[in-house]
Amino acid sequence: GERRLRLAASAFDTSALGILALDAALRVRAVNPAYCAIAGRVERDLLGRKLRLLARRDGGRTLGGLMIDAVAAAGAWEHEQWNRRKGGEKYAERMTATAALDADGEIAGYVLVVSDITRDKLDAESIRHQANYDTLTGLPNRSLFIDRLRHAIGAAERGHQRVSVMFIDLDGFKLVNDTLGHDAGDELLRQTAQRLLASVRAGDTVARMGGDEFTVVLPNATDPQFTPSVAQRIIDSLERPFLVVGREALVSASIGIASFPDDGQSAADLLKHADAAMYRAKEQGKANYQFFTESLNEQANERLAIKTGLAKALERRELVVHYQPKCDLGSGALVGAEALLRWNSAELGTVAPAKMIRVIEETGQIGAVGEWMLATVCAQCAAWRARGHPNLRIAVNLSARQLRQPKLVEQVALALKRARLPPDAIEFEITENMIVRDTEHAVAVLTRLHQMGIPLTMDDFGIGYSSLSFLKRVPLHAIKIDQSFAADIGTDENDREIVRTIVEMGHGLRLRVIAEGVETEQQRDILRGLRCDEIQGYLLSAPLPAAAFESFLAARSRPRPA
Repeated sequence: GERRLRLAASAFDTSALGILALDAALRVRAVNPAYCAIAGRVERDLLGRKLRLLARRDGGRTLGGLMIDAVAAAGAWEHEQWNRRKGGEKYAERMTATAALDADGEIAGYVLVVSDITRDKLDAESIRHQANYDTLTGLPNRSLFIDRLRHAIGAAERGHQRVSVMFIDLDGFKLVNDTLGHDAGDELLRQTAQRLLASVRAGDTVARMGGDEFTVVLPNATDPQFTPSVAQRIIDSLERPFLVVGREALVSASIGIASFPDDGQSAADLLKHADAAMYRAKEQGKANYQFFTESLNEQANERLAIKTGLAKALERRELVVHYQPKCDLGSGALVGAEALLRWNSAELGTVAPAKMIRVIEETGQIGAVGEWMLATVCAQCAAWRARGHPNLRIAVNLSARQLRQPKLVEQVALALKRARLPPDAIEFEITENMIVRDTEHAVAVLTRLHQMGIPLTMDDFGIGYSSLSFLKRVPLHAIKIDQSFAADIGTDENDREIVRTIVEMGHGLRLRVIAEGVETEQQRDILRGLRCDEIQGYLLSAPLPAAAFESFLAARSRPRPA
């Protein structure tokens, strides 16, 4: 008996497996050196104490509680988990527990055997990673890409959304590979992967299909402008020079786009159609994107033509500012104008303002165009004030992207200083949706402009989701009633009551109220009766070039009924 005990003690001490003897309350009664080595603990810190790992919770129960129940019911318990050694290093362990019985056959405690399975886990993870990820770039491979695309299609079906798939082929990669070598080619592919990831959202998937071909899944791509803007961002990103093995390398991207549900119902169909669209992009001269659907292609080509033309419009002096007069309803005096951007392109003719503004916003050209427009308007306003119209104020529309520019306030201050204008000579028109995405920052910038003395007007009032909360957060000077209400004010009692309510509320908040889109004398008379402060619209005048507005200004300089 004594020999058996010595053998048992020797096995306990020399086993490669960690072994702990626990009492019925799960306190440690004995622990072997192997467990101390695995857990990075010393014996004296463990004896007489409960194991912290058994206090962990799994599905609402502690591991200790699960162990006790399993041993009582089945005689044994097994569990695997990741843990940390005392020094903080992560390791994986497998635990097996059995009962230690007393002389009467009752459970007096537990024997817990612990093995370090870190290597097995890492090997399994490595095999799984190799099966799903590209070893060169770390991006998902074709297999994982197809899996994620199927998931995105399933979610889109349930939520009635769109999914876009891009097939991207690098133009000029073979030349880099052949002239600079395979190491350069590999480095270029790795850098391409990083640029692609930087061009998409966190929830989008970028994958490498093999060679110099990449794919992107864009779930929830419902906004028709979203996918083309991402494609253009990718093209712009990849056109920047790459530095590989100390040499500069240039490539570009041809992109094909297919969308669920219009261009296919399955992952295989969408991939095939995006691939076909990519070859069309190659045929179009490379460094462009093409849709599988023809009508979307036409829109994309028009958008590209506008983008390309806009890049040259400023230097060619094709952009001009028109001014739409605003008059005071009480006195009939002309009090100012709204500045509106117009583009007369040598190639495209007169471009519709809505199309132009959308492309300017999406491509980031709003920075340069906005700065030019502000300088132009300030200089023009200063000239008109010097010619006998000292109180004239020009309203400029401010966009969401401009509001996010880090130096906007300084840019505005500089434009006013150069034109020697007081801050209240310029007024910024803003819309509610401008502050929805980044409320805190937007309100801070608008507050700084207000503190400079620049009046702020809320445009399109009455059609937003939370117009009243907007009034509370933003320091406004005026609100502009959306033109949809003025249009039917003469025939629709509800519209008339809405306008009445807006005017009364605006005055109650000490704000001026402006109505836009006024086209008839009846509309003007009703608005005057409702005590609206200012009007703007075709009844007064269409937007005018600067010279024509100056003539209009001279003719209207004496107060008279509007």
